Amino acid sequence: MVLENLKSAPTAELIARLVALLDDDRPAMAAFVALAEALGGRGERAATAPLLRLAHRFAGFDRDAGAPEMRAALAALAQLNDPACASAVTDLATLDALSSESLALALACLATLRHRPAAPLARQHLTHEAPAVRAAACELAARLRLRASGPALEALLTDPAPGVAAAATLALGSLGLPAGRAPLETWLSTAAPVDLPRVVRALAPVADADTAVLLGRAAERADLDGRLAVVAALGDLGGRAAVTWLCRLARDRKPAVRGAVAEALEKCADTSAAPVLQELAADDDPTVADAAEQTLQALAEQATEW
Repeated sequence: MVLENLKSAPTAELIARLVALLDDDRPAMAAFVALAEALGGRGERAATAPLLRLAHRFAGFDRDAGAPEMRAALAALAQLNDPACASAVTDLATLDALSSESLALALACLATLRHRPAAPLARQHLTHEAPAVRAAACELAARLRLRASGPALEALLTDPAPGVAAAATLALGSLGLPAGRAPLETWLSTAAPVDLPRVVRALAPVADADTAVLLGRAAERADLDGRLAVVAALGDLGGRAAVTWLCRLARDRKPAVRGAVAEALEKCADTSAAPVLQELAADDDPTVADAAEQTLQALAEQATEW
């Protein structure tokens, strides 16, 4: 089978190629991985059924030796984000049909889908022997809002595998469990720009008034995504310290950040931000100006109601 030009081929053609391979008694094995990766990148749910066939075909092989075809199928299914695959992926993970690496991918897929029936898998695999599986179970527990798993997640804060400890930290914060705040605040001070947004998002549910200062300082060394995450967290946190940092971020060079600040200040409902909002209402970027005008109007209406 010729696999060139997969990027330019229509999705229907890629699916037809994969189905033909699955029906072939002696398929070109390398083609399975290439087609699964190409279909996952498309994000089109029409590929769900053949990708599930691929996963089931290699389930036994994967458990015994680890099959790249299984890993490619599960990774592609996670990218498709199709609820129709959730039950089948749960079955694969439940029936002991997967290698540790593939099991981690299956749990990650179920976390993306927020598949509630997978809750027992999250609880079960928080103590799995493979670090990748424990880390994936942490994410699944967080996505499914399994607050009762708090003690098990806390135990993983000292896991010898750094990736597991990080996943447990993020999960505790995302679940709003206080044990996550201290390690998240420590992480926030050293987080690389690529990690900063997820650290900030996890910290927001457990933040207190003092956290606003840490978030503001983190914004000073963050990239665009990080600054947007900080602005959103400060808006959710509210309070005088949060408003102070939002007003500083109102002078950010990126219009996306200035517009986000205007929206976040509406959540804070603090009239002391009015002068900054008036400056934003005169911003050269119309999106920023509109957001600031809406917030000023909302604050005025709230003041009238009070």
